[in-house]
Amino acid sequence: MPKISVLMSVYNAGEYLAKAVGSILTQTFKDFEFIIIDDGSTDKSLAILERYAKQDSRIRLISQQNIGLTKTLNKALALAQGEFIARMDADDISMPERFNRQVQYLENNPNCVALGCDVLQIDMDGAPICKMGVLLSHDELEAELLKGRGGVIRHPAVMIRREALVAINGYRDQFKTAQDLDLYLRLAERGQLANLPDVLLEYRLHLESVNFAKYERQTQDVIAMLEDAYAKRNLKMPEGVLQRRFKKQVSTDHHRFWAQMALKERNISTARKHAFLSLHKDPFSLESWQMMLRTIKRSIKNFQLN
Repeated sequence: MPKISVLMSVYNAGEYLAKAVGSILTQTFKDFEFIIIDDGSTDKSLAILERYAKQDSRIRLISQQNIGLTKTLNKALALAQGEFIARMDADDISMPERFNRQVQYLENNPNCVALGCDVLQIDMDGAPICKMGVLLSHDELEAELLKGRGGVIRHPAVMIRREALVAINGYRDQFKTAQDLDLYLRLAERGQLANLPDVLLEYRLHLESVNFAKYERQTQDVIAMLEDAYAKRNLKMPEGVLQRRFKKQVSTDHHRFWAQMALKERNISTARKHAFLSLHKDPFSLESWQMMLRTIKRSIKNFQLN
């Protein structure tokens, strides 16, 4: 039996797929099976995956009609044989030491059921934006999860004990969004959650994921998850938690936000690119002009220092 089962659902990720798959196949920890399910892609994803499957026997490739992420992950979990389950997304990049570091931690900490790590957030072109920064202790992580913040452990960066995942019956099919939040809340009832402080994954940010209908559904899902989690813990939900809402953001807002984060981390070229895109999309925005000016000033200062 392999030590790790890697689960990846793919849907129209052809542009990024080679780097994602390659980053798993070149892990320094070699004892794993790689379960990839193409969930009805209409682009070149399946053809790319078939080429990789012919080259590496650790890949177990399945092609199916589109059924969505939650059901696809449960299908992959049912096939998994490894002691540990590692998640991976089709547009992210795992660092070579990721599996080695996570397995070592889990073997040394038997009470830990799920382990994430810090991630470097990159844009759609792979340009660095900033490190996410992570909380490390179980108590800190659970407190944030109970506020509806599932991103405190990035889903494609997590490794989970399979017996714990099976014991909670995997992902719950009724949730089409925020599956990671619900999963972590239920895993926290069985053991400890943790993050490694090191960057072991590059996490890609997309404008395409900004969708008003998705936000509306996500709001409903998160409220249901939190109500269930507080009830199981015999806790009273604090005022304001149920007022969680996701506001629709136009792409300009995201470019400006990414420019701000990149500037803070001194990733000047990334900041300059997204400040320009923000201004290009909304040339009459005062905030976009201000961000562009800040980026130019920082670029000049950086040039003078060098």
